[in-house]
Amino acid sequence: MQFHDKLDFLMNLTNVSNSALARHTLLDASYISRLRRGARKPAQQENYLLTMAGYFAAHCAAVYQQEALAKAMEQPLAQMGDKALLTDMIHQWLQTGSPEAADPVAGFLEGFSSFRFKKPPGSEVITAKEGEGGLSARARDTVDPKTGTQLFYDTEGKREAVLAFLDLVLARETPQTLLLFSDENLDWLKDQPTFTARWAQRLAQVVLKGNRIKIIHTISRDIDEMLSAIGEWLPIYMTGAIEPYYYPRIRDGIFRRTLFIAPGTAAVCATSVGEGTRGAVNFLVREPQAVAGLVAEFQGYAALCRPLMRIFTPGSGDAYVATLTEFEAEAAHAMIKTDTLSLTTMPQEVAALICTRLALPEREKLLADHAMRTRHFSRQLETNTFHELINLPRVEDLSAGKIRIGAIDLTGGLEAFYTPEEYRLHLMQIIELLNTHERYHVSLGYQRRAGGYTLYAREDVGVLVMKPSQPPAVFAINEGQMTASFWDYLMHEALRADEPHTQRRQVVEALKTMIRQIESSPANR
Repeated sequence: MQFHDKLDFLMNLTNVSNSALARHTLLDASYISRLRRGARKPAQQENYLLTMAGYFAAHCAAVYQQEALAKAMEQPLAQMGDKALLTDMIHQWLQTGSPEAADPVAGFLEGFSSFRFKKPPGSEVITAKEGEGGLSARARDTVDPKTGTQLFYDTEGKREAVLAFLDLVLARETPQTLLLFSDENLDWLKDQPTFTARWAQRLAQVVLKGNRIKIIHTISRDIDEMLSAIGEWLPIYMTGAIEPYYYPRIRDGIFRRTLFIAPGTAAVCATSVGEGTRGAVNFLVREPQAVAGLVAEFQGYAALCRPLMRIFTPGSGDAYVATLTEFEAEAAHAMIKTDTLSLTTMPQEVAALICTRLALPEREKLLADHAMRTRHFSRQLETNTFHELINLPRVEDLSAGKIRIGAIDLTGGLEAFYTPEEYRLHLMQIIELLNTHERYHVSLGYQRRAGGYTLYAREDVGVLVMKPSQPPAVFAINEGQMTASFWDYLMHEALRADEPHTQRRQVVEALKTMIRQIESSPANR
């Protein structure tokens, strides 16, 4: 039995609901539901597993319950009456066979936050002449003279067809929008490092020449594969040249399709059954009418799809602000994890000090926008929770001007840092919020957990993944499965916060201690 099978068995045996177990373990009922159906894997070291075990042990008093549990755990019935022993046995049973899996969200965030362009992407640009000349002999010599179609077989043939397709795109002087979709097995793209490197280089060159990409992702794949796919495309995502979409309904996955289309230039198309691609034929099509027909097929499917996420890079500041405003206006529980303090809780006094100190243009507009965010925040706290995960810095780093203000600048590439006084005033505002709003919560961590990103989620609404360092970027996601995964990740992070820094009184005292350290530091006098 897997963990979710054991949890479902125990909940049915004790007749406990998702909401009842959630109240006892201080988890959300929706999270319990995902654990129960296997949509989320627990980590072995989480305290809530022991809490669950104690709860189930206390509710297994009937003989029939103890007999069923003894049989399921393959333990002597005589040991079922000792509640302490039974708690330990259930705890061990829940952990057995459920090793802590590498969190796909954590892996994605690590790659996102540490991303740097090692050199300008696709710096060795292929010219039109070189592009035509760079086609493999097979790609040049096997064109059907009547239809302009080439046939490529099996996995290696798919690789060759795709490289030939990209060479044809690079040979075209006028930029265009490529149309990409594949729900076939993607091992062909990842299993041969030499090909993967050649594919990535050509794709970067395609983007550098001004081409854009419209891609339809397959989200019926699990979240690990979904985030892994986005991670592999990260260099292209960070240019802002990709428009990602997804089909929101479940597909049976029997007949699978690949369409890589450059309208007016060429297309690669292929079909397979299930996971099998052995011996499959891949078509490289150049005949204009055939390419146009495939464009129509893609657009028909795209009309049934939804945007997977919006990507904001330098130059898209106004669009980002509009999206942020819409996101914060949605009524929902919210969680945010930052390496610093969030702009959401920044008092207007501090915002004004920063705007004046940095001589920011459009000071009045920035302050008006911030005041509107503050009003949204206050209204949300009337009905919804806001949980902030904060990393407290070392005072010496704060005094040295190393603590970044949690703003994402997508206009001029500005990176701004707190003064000790600004940071002190912001901490005082957080204390005030904790003292006056029962729905506002804070968990404290320390700089050893700094992630280099801000993760801002609203339950069942969406998530903003923000990278403040160069090159700055924001991914705005509202697809349900990904939103739930990021929300679960934040819940795990909150549960792992250092004790006693999860309790309101202790958090307030820790913040007051930080304020006293700032005030007494010789460097800040």
